[in-house]
Amino acid sequence: MRQYMTLLKSYYDSSVGLVPPVAQALYFRLFLINNRAGWTEWFGATNQRLMLEVGLSSAHTLIENRNLLKRLGFIDFKQGKKGQPTLYRLNDMCEEKGALNALNTAPQTALESASNTALNTAPQTAHIYRQETMTKTKTKRNPKEKAVALLLESYTENPKVLEALKGYVEMRKAKWSIPTERSVQLSLSKLDKLARTDEEKIAIIEEAVIGEWKTFYPLKKQEVRQGGAHISHSKGALDERYPDFAEANRNYVPPWEVRPAGGGDRAASG
Repeated sequence: MRQYMTLLKSYYDSSVGLVPPVAQALYFRLFLINNRAGWTEWFGATNQRLMLEVGLSSAHTLIENRNLLKRLGFIDFKQGKKGQPTLYRLNDMCEEKGALNALNTAPQTALESASNTALNTAPQTAHIYRQETMTKTKTKRNPKEKAVALLLESYTENPKVLEALKGYVEMRKAKWSIPTERSVQLSLSKLDKLARTDEEKIAIIEEAVIGEWKTFYPLKKQEVRQGGAHISHSKGALDERYPDFAEANRNYVPPWEVRPAGGGDRAASG
């Protein structure tokens, strides 16, 4: 069992000023899920569950903050296979600091001068290391990613649709690889055929991200409103979801309609 208090303290000491509120909420939700799982090194959690428990309406926001926590070194994750949840691990930041402390307090030897030079030129804190990592990540954006980004920006002027599409591309990149411009173009063409409005597009894109699908599929018996899709509670939709109850309701006979066993008049209503 992992030392959860040590883990929590290491996160607190290392995250001050680095982690925005949404990423903090996500980290603490993963912390609670790990606790319920008995502090195993790796534990599973679906995108749907995390979005619900953190209170996020956008899958892109979830992926963006999850990637930030990974870049900062607080978590690691592995994309699950089809139908399986993503696996997460909470990293103990004390281990990184412990290595630095060991170097700083090591006995002085004949190599003291060389050691001091190495220490002086190395990152002195986890903060500096993580900031450099983030900078390198931003500068290593390859031509394929740039082409896809330009394609998305030319596709729509609606910021909500664009945000949802960025989340879709990020999901594909994390689960498989960076999609090609041609692949994304085909997906956008399919999206145009499936959706008549921007609200429908957002709903379809969000379903693909949450389900971790490579392509888009039509909405199934859903009503679309501003901000996305929700399950319809109309009579027709309820009858379709609960056919047994619908059949029982059609065959229901109220007590005052029941005839006596031997025939005769119906029971009089009170």
